[in-house]
Amino acid sequence: MVDKVCVVTGTRAEYGIIRNVLSGLRNREQLQLVVTAMHLVPHFGDTIAEIEADGFRIDARVPLLLANDDRCGVAKSVGLGVIGFADVFDSLAPDLLLIVGDRFEMLAAAQTALLMGIPIAHVHGGEVTEGAIYDQIRHAISKMANVHFVSNRVYGERLIQMGESPESVHVTGAPGLDNLKQAALMGRSELERSLNTEFKERLFLLTYHPVTRPSSDVDDDLSFLFSALDRFPNASLVWTYPNADMHYKGILEQLQSYHLKNSDRMILVESLGWHRYLSCLSQCDVTIGNSSSGIIEAPALRTPSVNIGDRQKGRVLASSVIQVEPEEDAVIDAIDLALTEDFKEVCMAEVSPFGDGYASAAILDVLEKLDVSALRRKAFHDLAVEGE
Repeated sequence: MVDKVCVVTGTRAEYGIIRNVLSGLRNREQLQLVVTAMHLVPHFGDTIAEIEADGFRIDARVPLLLANDDRCGVAKSVGLGVIGFADVFDSLAPDLLLIVGDRFEMLAAAQTALLMGIPIAHVHGGEVTEGAIYDQIRHAISKMANVHFVSNRVYGERLIQMGESPESVHVTGAPGLDNLKQAALMGRSELERSLNTEFKERLFLLTYHPVTRPSSDVDDDLSFLFSALDRFPNASLVWTYPNADMHYKGILEQLQSYHLKNSDRMILVESLGWHRYLSCLSQCDVTIGNSSSGIIEAPALRTPSVNIGDRQKGRVLASSVIQVEPEEDAVIDAIDLALTEDFKEVCMAEVSPFGDGYASAAILDVLEKLDVSALRRKAFHDLAVEGE
């Protein structure tokens, strides 16, 4: 039996992914909610206000983001996070830590819980994103975790390949898709009113995060993407801020400069919030960039997606996702393809590789039946020995 489940949330996207699980835990009076990272920085949209507006009680806040966005600054942020989470976990004394994904603040939370003897449940493990340092962080968290909730069978098999016990791996699907079934998304007119704008003939939704693989020592240059978008003057652009990853400031400065030149058709927003974001994703003609939402949520909404570069390389891709190199002509060709009637038919026939929209209920069901005492000992599932 799990009496107290501590959930850590640090970004707008990951909060949207886990919010239905949070609601279920709150209804069972099991939830301890810790807010950290981007949620606590107004510069990224004051997203803690969205959590509070949803009626969640925040049990603790762990500030950890430093002003500098270089590798040293990120490493120091992890150190601050470990110190902060140690105090919080000591005070809250949770039975289980539940975390999502692969970001550095989750690494800080996971290693703290490991050292303090708190079992860990991990959502979205087993995935591969070769263009981001978070690929390694995700696998590291998986090795520290005791329970795994994965979005696809392939990802579950990969965790078993990594030595995780098959009994600890649960293929639930992606919990972020649950919002698509449970929330009434905005139509085009309502979305225009919410954003105080009037869309042009086309609507493009864009998110572009830094490419954080270790070999990337310079800020990402978005000139190729800007030039490609200039070829579609009849499209309104809704562009959300990049994550607080290494070198995000360089991308943000480029976005702000491009926005000044295109303010008549471009909206640059710190955070749309999960509801407006999914509404925009459902209404846009195509989503463009390198966000995981173009890989996971967009196919479920039958929305074409142009995924640029290697940041998401290795993920399972639906047929509605067009993979391109970060080159102007390649992006133009991909957008042209996404806007064709034939490709729209491909998207309409798509079946999501990431579940049926009931992942949160499956996660809650597993959590309800967990024996915490059995989680405190973790064995390596050795495929080499098994095959002898």
